[in-house]
Amino acid sequence: MLEFIRSKAQGWFAWIIVGAIIATFALFGIEQYIRSGSKSNVATVNGEEISQARLQEAYQAQRQRLQQMFGENFNPEMFPEARMKEQILDELIKQELLIQAAADNGLRIGDEQLAGMIREVPQFQRDGKFSQAAYEQAVRSLGQSVAFFEERARRELLAQQLQAAVMGSEFATAGEELGLMQLRKQTRDVGFMALPASNYEKDVTVSEDEIGRYYQENASRYVVPEQIAVDYIELNAQTMATGITVSEQEIAERYESQKINYRTPDERKARHILIRVAKDADEKSVAEAKNKIEALAQRIAKGESFAEVAKANSQDPGSAQQGGDLGFFGRGVMDPAFESAVFALKKGEISQPVRSAFGFHLIQLDDIRGGDTKPLSEVHNQIAAEIRQEQAEQKFFELAGKLGNIVYEHPDTLEEASNQLGLPLQQSPVFARSGGPGIAANPKVVTAAFSDKVLKDGENSEVIEVNDKHLVVVHLREHTPEKSRALEEVKAEITAQLKKNKAKVRAEEVADTLLSRLGQGEDPQVLAKEAGVEWRRVEHVTRDGAEVPPAVVAQVFRMAHPANATSPVTAKATMPDGGQALIALYGVATPSQPDSGESDMLKRQVQQAHAEAAFNAMLASLKAKATIKQ
Repeated sequence: MLEFIRSKAQGWFAWIIVGAIIATFALFGIEQYIRSGSKSNVATVNGEEISQARLQEAYQAQRQRLQQMFGENFNPEMFPEARMKEQILDELIKQELLIQAAADNGLRIGDEQLAGMIREVPQFQRDGKFSQAAYEQAVRSLGQSVAFFEERARRELLAQQLQAAVMGSEFATAGEELGLMQLRKQTRDVGFMALPASNYEKDVTVSEDEIGRYYQENASRYVVPEQIAVDYIELNAQTMATGITVSEQEIAERYESQKINYRTPDERKARHILIRVAKDADEKSVAEAKNKIEALAQRIAKGESFAEVAKANSQDPGSAQQGGDLGFFGRGVMDPAFESAVFALKKGEISQPVRSAFGFHLIQLDDIRGGDTKPLSEVHNQIAAEIRQEQAEQKFFELAGKLGNIVYEHPDTLEEASNQLGLPLQQSPVFARSGGPGIAANPKVVTAAFSDKVLKDGENSEVIEVNDKHLVVVHLREHTPEKSRALEEVKAEITAQLKKNKAKVRAEEVADTLLSRLGQGEDPQVLAKEAGVEWRRVEHVTRDGAEVPPAVVAQVFRMAHPANATSPVTAKATMPDGGQALIALYGVATPSQPDSGESDMLKRQVQQAHAEAAFNAMLASLKAKATIKQ
């Protein structure tokens, strides 16, 4: 397995780092983990701690992702905090188990590998090329140092490398491919009739006693939750930046003083041939490897294609099949000896044999790019945005301290802070403890708004840190206690619900009677006409067939094979509206061989299923052996 990991490491780098950055940006946000002084932990995994702050930060990040995903349709009640935190903590524990297992198996992410991966991340690029300034700015926006970010990314990459190795080692047999194909492409000949529950609503009645009893038994359904609305002031460095004007002189001076930041990376595009030899190899092994590389150099010198020789002889699994092509790379990515040789070559030249930590190389330089300074016109808007952001942040921190003092000194109003700081006094819509639109979509704001300080004492909240450059203070504007809706107000709603419930029961009673008669051989057409519906026959129904309702399809493919078409197997299924469907299965057809070109797809699907099972089994094993305290 470890050899598999080593052979695949180079080919994964873009996928792995994107996954790691997504995890770092979107789920495992750790700003508070870094800065918090709290020592409280929610779990330990073999002695490694997972802090309360780390879990809370991950929860906030996940909640924000859900809000962005659902937009105006986001409903906090769909995602209970306790349940979300339980799931997120489970993921954090799994990640820690993978990191520890990877380290125990001797896996490492070296500096050069990490640097190469980071350079490929789109968020760290400008005009398709890596930008050190963009990288550092993105990391700072997380409230992290570059060193901490890289160490965290290295750990997460270890976990993903182990996962990829385990999942990539699975395979599928021909029998499994055939079995999957036969299950997927099996067809069934069916007949069915649908009995909608709505057909029976006209036949049922609801009494006043039933309405009253339902109201009493389900009183919690008819409660309007406690709601509030708040006045608030927010200090946001991002929105402040839009109102700042930057002069041309400031832009020009910044450009001149930081020209080095606007140089395009000096990069080389090369291909190589590697003959492996360990750093601590004996003289005989070194000599043998050197002889091999020199022999390959002679073949190329006599006219053989470098790419073809590399493809047939290079011992670098990450580049051999591409003719040794390594693509473009800059300084600080490759082995020092390798890098020195590459940057000494002219375009089209081939190096002498070069000894690196991995063995002997022949290197061909294919192209050179970068090393030029971008003109001011090209980076003008970027510089202006940077200056605006810096000035906004400076102003933000100046006002932040004043804001806290003013709202503390004038606890019964926000108007004083609004007037002194020039910040608008805004009003939220009404929202409940589960949150709401706008500023109330943030859990920290909701918690503060419903605190005793705001709700009972009528004072300003503490300064709420939405993030490190976004602060909010709220003050109660209106409060509506929880109240029950009157019976008369919800009577029509209850009546409709009770009719639907009774109609579903009636539909099932009718279905049971008709199913018994269908099983005794009565004509389904006659039975359907008696029920006021249509009997439909559909041949060659597939598992994803749209011509038959999904509930019917699901039941059809659970039914036993019929002995013959004249003795169908019968069953019923519950429809989404609570109605019923009567089904007769007349025949089953199973293909004997996959279609041309289908085999590769089936193999991938079986392999994926095995891979997921293997990974889950490994996780279960790690968890069973670990000492986990929560």
